[in-house]
Amino acid sequence: MKKRGRPRKSLIRERMQTIVDALGVTYGYEIYKVYQDAYTSVDLRSMYYHLRKGLVLEEFEEVGVQEVKGEFTWGDTSIRKYYILGPAAKERADDGLHIVVKTLGLNYQDPNDFLDWGAFSQKKLEQMKLEFDKLKGKPAANREKLEVLNKKVGGLCVWLDGKVKIKEFEELRKSIESKLKI
Repeated sequence: MKKRGRPRKSLIRERMQTIVDALGVTYGYEIYKVYQDAYTSVDLRSMYYHLRKGLVLEEFEEVGVQEVKGEFTWGDTSIRKYYILGPAAKERADDGLHIVVKTLGLNYQDPNDFLDWGAFSQKKLEQMKLEFDKLKGKPAANREKLEVLNKKVGGLCVWLDGKVKIKEFEELRKSIESKLKI
């Protein structure tokens, strides 16, 4: 049986991961500018599609939104959503990409300087607790969703380890695993 829809893996998203790795914290149009210089031409709309898809797949994490004033073709303000690599990101930047980034006059911005990991992890924890609360009261048909959630929490534990205390994530994971044993 042939699977339908777009494949999960994407060369565009893989390349975008390398760009985000090279920049640390960045926004969509900046990713697009580097992509255009480092790789083949890509449609801006396609880039934003892959950013949204990467958020769902946890290859990217949105870490902030900023309104920037200036003279843009569409008006005097721009809304920038900032991204970092997520727990499911696998690709890393090579030396050639770092050279392209420097040539464009861009610099690496350390996510640790930009992001309050404590607040960020609390927000993620609350989202996952809500998801678990919705699933735990439902029939066994949601077992697959519980397993996916358990895998997500496990990935976050690994990703956040060393950045914040992950005790609460581990406790949530134990609760999910106990529910899966029933």
